[in-house]
Amino acid sequence: MKKTALVHYILTSMSLSLLPFSLATAAGLERTTQSVAAFLQPNNYFEAGISVLSPTAEGQVSPNFPVGANAEISNIGKGYYAPFAGLKFQLTDRLAFGLLYDQPFGTDSEYPVQQAPVFSLNGEATQAEVSTENLTMLLGYKLNDRFQIYAGPAYQTVSASAKLRGYANGGPAAFGLYNIEVNDSNGVGWVTGLSYEIPEIALKTSLTYRSKIEHDLDIKETRASAVLSDLPNTGKTTIETPQSVNLDLQTGIAHNTLAFTQLRWVNWKDFTIQPYWFGKLSNGLNLLEYPEDQYSVTVGVARKLHEKFVGSVSLGWDSGTGEPVSMLGPVDGYWNVGLGAKFSPASNYDISLGVRYFMFGDGKIQSASQKGTDNYIAEFKDSTAWAYALKIAYKF
Repeated sequence: MKKTALVHYILTSMSLSLLPFSLATAAGLERTTQSVAAFLQPNNYFEAGISVLSPTAEGQVSPNFPVGANAEISNIGKGYYAPFAGLKFQLTDRLAFGLLYDQPFGTDSEYPVQQAPVFSLNGEATQAEVSTENLTMLLGYKLNDRFQIYAGPAYQTVSASAKLRGYANGGPAAFGLYNIEVNDSNGVGWVTGLSYEIPEIALKTSLTYRSKIEHDLDIKETRASAVLSDLPNTGKTTIETPQSVNLDLQTGIAHNTLAFTQLRWVNWKDFTIQPYWFGKLSNGLNLLEYPEDQYSVTVGVARKLHEKFVGSVSLGWDSGTGEPVSMLGPVDGYWNVGLGAKFSPASNYDISLGVRYFMFGDGKIQSASQKGTDNYIAEFKDSTAWAYALKIAYKF
């Protein structure tokens, strides 16, 4: 391998896998891009890290809403952290095995207890917490020196809880005193992909598809003091976390310099949550749904600045999932800018750091009866967030 190509390979791990996060409230419930970059590293490889996000999302009740008009809504977004890890074994010259762990979907939001009972009632606020964990197993086979195919199963767990409060949810006579609690659920999907590389020019690209994963949820539903899920003839609730496609590309553009991009599609339009009794009592409404699929693009440049130091800069755009937005994430898409750095004290390990600043699109929350009109409950503007990542990688 030429010396120039070797330099570009040093850059590779940073450009494609340093900053694996995206904001949960930006598009659906997404928290990571579910990257397989760790599996595509050369030889035996291990990485572990954590991403942290600190959002600010503030809004105002519609001036035309009959309760609490023009009331300010203080920050509803809670910060979160998400660990991730990847392990890859190069079993033979052509065969590789890998395990990837991340927490791809989730949210943690809570509206303030306001004097005007729009999102709160009896001293309690509308809030939601969703968490998922993914373990992906991949087996890869090199068809030749440039092409590799890979595939494997993905095991996923889901847990969630939510409280709906106030007149934004219909008040106490409707779902203004409604709770759900989801016990841990698990499901299995699959992943497949194809990668291609030309080492001489540091070109590497991969196309990865992740299937949807079905979950039969055991949901405890309560409304006011009634435990709905204990009633006779209670049915199951089924959800499917969305399918997605990632296209990653990098190539050398000058000595010691690499350009990279990621394109991503997530099928949020087909994602819905309709707990059994919520659907029955609301005449078929969904507790959570998204109008559009998500599309996102990240582009950037990485450059070797010193024998042991590499820096990168990136720009990202996300389409969001359309309006009206969900109470769980009242913003629609984003732009972000990022900086990254990788320090390699020795040839077999490195430490990467990254920071991104998110600027979110405005979003309006509507009730079911308002959809298709210009009326809305509340609007969120100028929401932002800071995100940070730390990763340690080891080659063996």
